[in-house]
Amino acid sequence: MPMAFLSAAFDFATVMGAIEQWPLTQAMKSSTYLYPFINAGHILSLMVFFAAVAVMDLRLLGGLKTLAPGPTIRDARRIAIAAFVVIAATGGLMFLAEAAELSSNWVFLSKLALIGFALLNVVALEFAFARSISAAGPNDDLPALVRVSAALSLLLWLSIAMFGRFIAYF
Repeated sequence: MPMAFLSAAFDFATVMGAIEQWPLTQAMKSSTYLYPFINAGHILSLMVFFAAVAVMDLRLLGGLKTLAPGPTIRDARRIAIAAFVVIAATGGLMFLAEAAELSSNWVFLSKLALIGFALLNVVALEFAFARSISAAGPNDDLPALVRVSAALSLLLWLSIAMFGRFIAYF
């Protein structure tokens, strides 16, 4: 009974269709340049984000050993967060242009789920190992679970980028 009420009160497809009628969405669809520039901003931000993530994860995996992990992670994290904000903003804008279609696209929905898992991995790593990472010096090895989390991070973020490319084809 509660689901029937929600379904009647909130027709998801209608809402997604209405989003595509917003003035901003219509401007993006009718402009020759707006959507491509937003898309380019998304891709460029993704490149910066992944570079920062790669530096962090490679150090956690045992690479870049001459760098102390604490300051390296802290500095790269600032870049990653700034790039992620731009990725989310540009991704949200691109979603608006195809809200009805994307909201039922299994590849897009899988990408969102992978982003959620990747962010949970970041939070888990931060809560479980922030002290040991900060205390480690150059040439120090980090705990095995830190290395597993870093490898998972690389796998997840690369998969997210791959799924992002696949959206156009599925």
